[in-house]
Amino acid sequence: MAFSEYSDRTKRRRINVEVDELIASLGTNAAAIHEPEFSNSEKEQENIAFCIPEFLEDVSVNQFPNETEENDSEICTRSSEQAGANWDHRNDALQVFDSERGSSSGESDTDLPPPVQFSDSSDANVEPDLVDELSNWSIEHNISHTALSGLLNILKGHHPELPRDPRTLLGTTTSHDIKSISGGSYFHFGVQTGLLSKVHLLKFLDPANEIHMQINIDGLPLFKSANDQFWPILGMISNCELKEPFVIGLFYGKCKPCDLTFLEEFVSDIRNLQNNGLMYKEKNIPFKVTAVLCDTPARALVKRVKGHSGYSGCDKCTQRGVYLDKITFPEMDAPLRTDASFLDMIDEAHHLGPTPLNDLNIGMVSAFPLDYMHLACLGVMRRLIRFWVKGPLKTRLGPRVVQEISRTLVTLKEFIPSEFARKPRELKDFERWKATEFRQFLLYTGPLALLGKLSDPLYQNFLLLSVSMYILLSPKYCLEYCQYARSLLVMFVQHFGQIYGKNMITYNVHGLIHLPFEVHQFGALDNISCFPFESYLGRLKRVVRKPSFPLEQAVRRLLEEADKRQLQPVQDAPVLYRKMHHAGPNIPGIKVVSMWKEIQMKKFKTNISKGNNCVQIGNEIVLVRNFITSTQGSFVLYQKFKERRDFFQYPLDSSQLGIVLVSNLSDDMQYAPVEKISEKLVLLPFKTSFLAVPMLH
Repeated sequence: MAFSEYSDRTKRRRINVEVDELIASLGTNAAAIHEPEFSNSEKEQENIAFCIPEFLEDVSVNQFPNETEENDSEICTRSSEQAGANWDHRNDALQVFDSERGSSSGESDTDLPPPVQFSDSSDANVEPDLVDELSNWSIEHNISHTALSGLLNILKGHHPELPRDPRTLLGTTTSHDIKSISGGSYFHFGVQTGLLSKVHLLKFLDPANEIHMQINIDGLPLFKSANDQFWPILGMISNCELKEPFVIGLFYGKCKPCDLTFLEEFVSDIRNLQNNGLMYKEKNIPFKVTAVLCDTPARALVKRVKGHSGYSGCDKCTQRGVYLDKITFPEMDAPLRTDASFLDMIDEAHHLGPTPLNDLNIGMVSAFPLDYMHLACLGVMRRLIRFWVKGPLKTRLGPRVVQEISRTLVTLKEFIPSEFARKPRELKDFERWKATEFRQFLLYTGPLALLGKLSDPLYQNFLLLSVSMYILLSPKYCLEYCQYARSLLVMFVQHFGQIYGKNMITYNVHGLIHLPFEVHQFGALDNISCFPFESYLGRLKRVVRKPSFPLEQAVRRLLEEADKRQLQPVQDAPVLYRKMHHAGPNIPGIKVVSMWKEIQMKKFKTNISKGNNCVQIGNEIVLVRNFITSTQGSFVLYQKFKERRDFFQYPLDSSQLGIVLVSNLSDDMQYAPVEKISEKLVLLPFKTSFLAVPMLH
């Protein structure tokens, strides 16, 4: 009869018998351990084998060391510890019957002897860092508590010092000050707590330095089949190389907050830091909020102004929208809003009421820049592709042309540098493209893939947008050509209305003409981008594993991360060498110490493989063939392109932005110091040449 077919009473009786036999065998084993002399004879090894419990029969004695008397003692000690671990599993099985009799789950049957307790041996291989390594690993890879519990149960028999419960390992706190507010629930982590978790990366030792912080507030839907959503308040130190957001507060509800009461603690923290600064290493560091970055609906919510579909919905100018089956904004030179006019609520049609953010020392217009990720990438670029794939007949492309464009994009996959998280996809999938894919198409792959596929008016209109956005995103050209970029954007909006209809000049299209003003204040548009925050929101969403108590789940996981997660320090060395090899070309007359396939510089990585080997050295565009370190210094070996020419002449010669067609690769190998590499380029095949575009991201 199978064991599962016995009655409960019979099961308990049989388990009790097995446990008694186990304890008896362990007692014999313990006596053997305390014998004053223990030989290593075959007879004694038979006794050792006999004392191994029944459920460890598959473990061979020969697996254990057996060279000295000390090792012989260690054999029985390990066997006893293993038996103790398995005793825990047997005891867990008995707990099922304890609950039926009304006893507590942690107690055994009264007729059972107490379990044998094994103390931690001083000779055991204790790894003091194992707990920290496991906790950091589980947080870094977002391991669920269920999976971590299973792993701990496996490791417990080999490392008795490990806890059995993941909450003990991670130091999980289960009591939180969650408030019911604004039609939902809210937990406040604190601005100062988040800053102190990041500020050690800045090496702020001089009190004259300031902490510049950016704020992001946005909605985050949690499930596809429910309206549950987070509204996190995120912060990020913007004047450091490592830009990593952190959570200041987290709101949860079935809809967006019904009022702005949930912002009160956040506003109080910011005011305190603005007035008193941040104490760090007995130094007071001045603090400043430089920008509040939101998409259009969230910005309207926290500023309490009309949304993008309202007649006075533009955040930056005072023009009144025109209704052409939807609200449009056709004016190009409407009067601009100012911080003073916002505080005085001069344009009553724009305001819905006062906002708690008025109490902060920030410009309610100037400190709320437009975000190009939502405006240009997810907004205008997506709409253009929709016009070409699914739009009216006058702008729609034929199926064969769409397939040709898609085929070109797919062939470019292997040439995309490793800095791009996503590779090009077919146009038929554009509804599922992420913002980074629209940006990649707008700046790098689109001008090549669309050439000869779009009619001249459509292609030139696209180039106006592509070139102007490339200028505004380039740290090298954004300030010098900022006014020129605005003239291109004004021209783009005008031509856009002529091609696609004036009723299509909606908030996103109109907002493009305000982006150059943001560059005047903040520099390149990537300085005020929502891309880092959107990436963090994806991580935040993944910590919620089930629909019950999502806020509590997120709070616990975030607090565990704050306590355990180890941040990577900023790279101090100008160049890091990786992937040593011995098969690359050499420099005659130079004694080579080592060869490398890859180097990591401050802003990019380059190596000898396709897609990552095109860089600029001086005025030359070259392909990297090897990196060598020698007694005379570190060098890069390369071949240069002999010919270059413009890729387009409208709206300007592309070579003025460093965008060129290159060809005729030199056969001669040249070399230069590694430090001479100035930038990395995206190199895409085009007919018999290559399109070289300086990489901005």
